[in-house]
Order: sequence, then structure tokens, then C-alpha cells
Amino acid sequence: MVLDDKGRDRLILGEEPNPRLGGKSYPRVAGAYGLVLHDQTGSERGAMSWLDNGRGVIALDRSGGDAVAMIVNEKSGFAGFTVNYANPVGKYAEGIRLGTTGDTAWLSLEDRAEGERARLAVEGAEAPKLITRPAGAPPAP
Repeated sequence: MVLDDKGRDRLILGEEPNPRLGGKSYPRVAGAYGLVLHDQTGSERGAMSWLDNGRGVIALDRSGGDAVAMIVNEKSGFAGFTVNYANPVGKYAEGIRLGTTGDTAWLSLEDRAEGERARLAVEGAEAPKLITRPAGAPPAP
């Protein structure tokens, strides 16, 4: 652990403690080992981690939580990138998800209230698919 001149966490290497944001500790989704970066207040602002749930993550955070992340998920097979809306702590909402699972590559655009609104996907040798839906419409199949 590296502390600043005021004794605040700035960098942790090894087993990751629960994230601290604004002086408060929050539960992590799983145990993790890696490198955690903190801002001048001691709040977590990014990490490069391998989690005990089978996820590898390289992330940068806003002051209230996750901002962008590169993710490899061994359980779901997802490998990709997410960009999240700025939200209060605990209110996670993706805006963009780009990735692959199996033979499918896709780009998904989501709004805060209704989730996915547009998806461009390529699956194997099939023709690319573009699916959109207006606000208020049921989710695409």
C-alpha cells in the first residue's frame, strides 16, 4: 500500500479491500487481487484486477462509481468494453457495451430509463443486424 503525506490510500497492490467512495466503504462484487488507484481524498478511482468470480477488469471510475471498463468474464464468455452513465453510488447504468461472446460481436447503446435502444451485431457468417427501438417500445428480441 502507498499512502500520501496525509496518510490516505493512493495505491494498493495485492488483495483489494472494499472500495471507498467519499469516505464510505461499499461491498465489492467478489474478492479481488490487483492494483487499485485512489484519488487525493482516498476514494477508489480505478483498478486492474482479477476477481474471484472469474472476471478480469481494467477500470477507471468517476467519483460516484464505475465510468469505463475493459472486462473479461470467464463464466459468461464476454470480453469487451463498457461505458457507464454518471450516477450516484449504487445506481449502475451502462450507456455503451461493445464486445464479443462466442461467435457474436456487438455494439449496444442504452438509455438510463429503458436499457438497450440500439444494437449492431454480427454473428458468425450471418448478415449484420441493426436493431433499434423507440422510447417506450418493448425490448427487442
